[in-house]
Order: sequence, then structure tokens, then C-alpha cells
Amino acid sequence: MGGLKPDHKTIAEFRRNNKGALKKVLKECAKVCIKLDLIAGNALFVDGTKIRANASRSKTHDQAYYERLMSEIEGRIEQLLEECEGIDQQ
Repeated sequence: MGGLKPDHKTIAEFRRNNKGALKKVLKECAKVCIKLDLIAGNALFVDGTKIRANASRSKTHDQAYYERLMSEIEGRIEQLLEECEGIDQQ
């Protein structure tokens, strides 16, 4: 890339133009992480290093649990994208 890197405006514009696709990618990523027991779904950080997880393989949950969990995660993703949009507006 020869040292080329996008500036904050390019990243913000990309995020704004691809909001739907980003929501789908984040949702699928969360699903995979939950399925692999990498996260319990009670904390999700994007662009960070801290991910709370439940490492116990003995815990199992039913379909309703995961549906409720995905609903909560979708809400958090929506909130995160709205916060990013607000920051961009400022």
C-alpha cells in the first residue's frame, strides 16, 4: 500500500454508506462467536480489546435464549452505529 491509509472522513463515509452491510457482518460475527463459546453475548466491544466471555463448555442454552441474546446484540449494534453517526455530525 506504500504507506497509504484512509483518513477519518473516509472511514466515516464508508460506514455511513454501508450501514446495512455492516449491521449484517457484525450480527453474523456475534453469532459465530456465541456458537464457538467465545463470548456469552453479555458484552460486545467493537474496535477494542476487551471481550467478556464465558469459557465454560458445560453451559448450554435453548433456542429462545439465543434469539433473545441476538435481539439484544442487534440493539447494541444499532446503538453503536447511531453513536458513531452522532459523533460524525459533531
